Amino acid sequence: MDVSLIVPVLNEQENVRLLYEEITAALKTVQRPYELLFIDDGSRDATWARLEENPFVKLVDDAIQAHANLEVSLPPGPHVVEVQMGNGEPRVVP
Repeated sequence: MDVSLIVPVLNEQENVRLLYEEITAALKTVQRPYELLFIDDGSRDATWARLEENPFVKLVDDAIQAHANLEVSLPPGPHVVEVQMGNGEPRVVP
C-alpha cells in the first residue's frame, strides 16, 4: 500500500459511513493504492457494526494494541495518515 489511513473512532455510529465516503472520494483523485484501518476505541454504540458492513475496511477493536502494532509492522516508506474524529468532524493529524 502506498497510503494507510488510520482512523480511531469512539461512538461514531452516525458519522462513520459519511467519513468513509469522503475519504474514498478524496483518495480516488490521488490514484494510489490505499487502505483504511478503523480502530474502535471501545465504542458502546453501533460504530463497529456500521464499519463491519463495509468489506473494504480493516477493523481493530483495541486502540492501544493497534497503535503499538502499527509502529512495529509498517514497512519503511509508506505514507501514513491519522484522521481524528471529534463530534462528527474529521480532521487530519499531521
